[in-house]
Amino acid sequence: MEATALSIFETKIADFKIEDEPFFDDICGVVNRIPKQLDDDKNMAKVWMNTTSVFANQCKIKLHDNIITEYEYEDNQWIAVREQVKQALNSAARIYLEIHYTDTTILQKKHQLQDMWVVRYKEGDYQSYHTHPNAALSGVMFLEVPSQIHQTKNYPDGYLTYINDGIYDETTLRLNKCYFVKPEVGTLIISPASVGHLVYPFKGPGTRTVVAMNWS
Repeated sequence: MEATALSIFETKIADFKIEDEPFFDDICGVVNRIPKQLDDDKNMAKVWMNTTSVFANQCKIKLHDNIITEYEYEDNQWIAVREQVKQALNSAARIYLEIHYTDTTILQKKHQLQDMWVVRYKEGDYQSYHTHPNAALSGVMFLEVPSQIHQTKNYPDGYLTYINDGIYDETTLRLNKCYFVKPEVGTLIISPASVGHLVYPFKGPGTRTVVAMNWS
């Protein structure tokens, strides 16, 4: 009798170090120009059923030349660099595919940046469990991280956490597995949009600032 070990349903993510990339500076620039405290009618965190905690501040960063919708920000400085930023992030999605796959059918895909938004979390803010059902890939970029998050005693406060469906059953060996991402300034994480994830709240001063995005 022959047996072959197979791994199925493997989750593929990629960790990019982008602090020295010009597009990271461009994104930091536009984020710094978005008000840190948004009015309720401009704060996506106030929208019913949004998975961001209600006291956080969330705003879309406009990517396309169309009519500005609610909760969407742009200015002339952003418009001047927007296409270059989109090209750089689409290149990151391409690299994600190339480091994980050899199947030509998959490598032929050309994922395009679909939307992008900034979230600022203060003490006690969190992101509840969710997926991104209308996208192929999702990413999160860390712009600002309170120092206490990096203290071992506070783990996993403020961590991005990928999680499966949460089922544990000793009789079927179905396990609840989590992967914790320690937030580091200048890091971009790309994952399949279908992978569930959440963010734990943290205690103490400072702001945890991220830019999240989707690719179609």
